[in-house]
Amino acid sequence: MKRLLYIFILTLVVLGCTKDPVESKLKELDKMLSNRSVYAQKLEHRADSIRLEMGKTENDSLRWEYADTLFNMYRFFQVDSSMKYLKIMEKCAGEDPTRQFLCSFCQVEIDVSLRKYKDAEDILTSMDTLQMNNQLKSQYYSSLLLLYATEVRDVALPEDMRFSNDSTRDEMRNRLIASLKTSSFEYIRRNAVRDYKQGRYEESIRSLEELVENSKSLQEKSNAAWSLSNAYWNAGDKKNQMIWLAQGAIYDIQIPVREFLSLYELANLVYEDHQLVRASRYNQIVLEEALLCNFNARLYSSASSQLNIVRAVEYEQRRQRIISILVILLLSALTITIAALLRHSRSQARNIRVGAKKLEKVNNRLEEANRIKEGYVFQYMNLSAKYLGLVEDYRHSLRVTLKEDGEEALKQMLREQSVTRDNYNEFYRIFDETFLGVFPDFVEDVNSLLREEARFSLSNKKELSTGLRILAVIRLGITDSGKIAQFLNCAPTSVYTHRSKIKKQALCPPEEFEKRLCQI
Repeated sequence: MKRLLYIFILTLVVLGCTKDPVESKLKELDKMLSNRSVYAQKLEHRADSIRLEMGKTENDSLRWEYADTLFNMYRFFQVDSSMKYLKIMEKCAGEDPTRQFLCSFCQVEIDVSLRKYKDAEDILTSMDTLQMNNQLKSQYYSSLLLLYATEVRDVALPEDMRFSNDSTRDEMRNRLIASLKTSSFEYIRRNAVRDYKQGRYEESIRSLEELVENSKSLQEKSNAAWSLSNAYWNAGDKKNQMIWLAQGAIYDIQIPVREFLSLYELANLVYEDHQLVRASRYNQIVLEEALLCNFNARLYSSASSQLNIVRAVEYEQRRQRIISILVILLLSALTITIAALLRHSRSQARNIRVGAKKLEKVNNRLEEANRIKEGYVFQYMNLSAKYLGLVEDYRHSLRVTLKEDGEEALKQMLREQSVTRDNYNEFYRIFDETFLGVFPDFVEDVNSLLREEARFSLSNKKELSTGLRILAVIRLGITDSGKIAQFLNCAPTSVYTHRSKIKKQALCPPEEFEKRLCQI
């Protein structure tokens, strides 16, 4: 008897000490995400040192090397900065054909990041591969592979096109493997990818795990971890897939990069496991970092992540409705009349909705406070998300009012004055402060493009005029007058008039003004 008792106690101790490896890795990732600004600061410090050295030399060859290093540092961290260093590389390349080819490959990477797939494909198809050495051919196949792989993951593209690109990607992978100058790391990784695609999961996983362990570069570890997560996915092992996606995201934070492909995929898997709070947080981080990085290819994919959040909310609503129904069924045995049961269930449902709204508001305030601590750039995005939630809550309350209180109550509710208009001033204020925080010299830069008599002068340095606000939206990438008018809640004719008037006062040709504006 005592022996059985000892065995039982030992079993409880072992079970209590056993940790879920997936949860442990996710907690490690959560801790790293909260400290990701530390790694971003380290990158800036390293970049400052390189920029200082680059500024000291007048040797074009050395300047090209420094600019190339900075380009690779900012490649997945800030697309705008990488474009700036590419311009220096192009200027310093001179007549060196190898460096000219490398500049073209860098331009392809930027175009892919900005979702300019056609431009990237045009550059690659226009290249004369006969003039390339083996090293450049390897880079050429890598660039093609990057283009097709990104298109395959772009949910905004037609499915048949993505399927076609996936087949082309397999062909480019085989060419890269066969290339004489492919690095040993890429040779092993691409072979492992081919293995799991052909069903040889054990060989692929073994090769990739050794690659992660033996690689000294964080970028190589991140790439190998991403491939390893895909190998486990093909093998049907979801737990290990999640572990390696989380590890890949940790490597991304340490590099650091803001492209966050691993975190994006992990958020979808966490959502499938019904960890809604964590999935929502991961999706939010992916979107925030994509906005900071100006990585358009990830922004489109993040739209899918936002859809997951909506689905999560719908799931919670369905779960609450099921709970309400179960409560009604259980109480039905104890109630005297159907009328009393209905009144009780309505009261319970109403309390649940009120409690849920209060909890949502509290959570929103807490999340907003945390985001403000992390950086003022997120104020505008958080406010937009909040307004979308309020619109959805208002629509939901209309449906509930119509269902529970009838048409008269709904009409009375609709007669109440909307508060949407009252929020536009706050909307503009936060937009102005956020934009000027990101582009503190925007007004001076715009004025440098205009004739002296047409230059802007602000009475309040934190508040943009209508014309400057329209230019700010154009700088953010929205160029259609109708969309600008919708965004700023003004007439399209007003937007058109301001744009025409400002362009006529430009120092450059009017048709080049907005192009130069976007280069600020």
